[in-house]
Amino acid sequence: MITEDDIRLIEGVAIKIRRKLDGLEKDKELCEELCNLTKKEKHTIFAISDKGNKTMGEIAENLGVTVSTPTTTINRLIEKGYVCRDIGKEDRRKVLVSLTDEGKKLYKQMLNMRIKNLEIIFETLSDIELDMFRKLMKKLNSTL
Repeated sequence: MITEDDIRLIEGVAIKIRRKLDGLEKDKELCEELCNLTKKEKHTIFAISDKGNKTMGEIAENLGVTVSTPTTTINRLIEKGYVCRDIGKEDRRKVLVSLTDEGKKLYKQMLNMRIKNLEIIFETLSDIELDMFRKLMKKLNSTL
């Protein structure tokens, strides 16, 4: 049975992880580029990733928002040179979004930084505990 203490623990840990990651990002050499991006823009770059074209629906689903929500953020990222928008070749009604070369470079730098930051956060866990944590997160993710 889930208790009030469990809820407070889960919410507290989630908040602390987010704050820690945000704080670590500010201390890194990427700050000059990252400081010019909003949180929404950073999340959107991750939602697009470097895995090819994504539809607006796929990006919205990845962000957990409605299809119209990322449009303004995508427009800002296009202006900043990190994202490009194309019309689908097979279905011209589809709008496809992808990272530019500059966007891919930034994505990889952000990904590497996040990996290092998470390693700092989880360094107190043993390999067995980290494996257990991964399994629990995957299980929770599949039920959400």
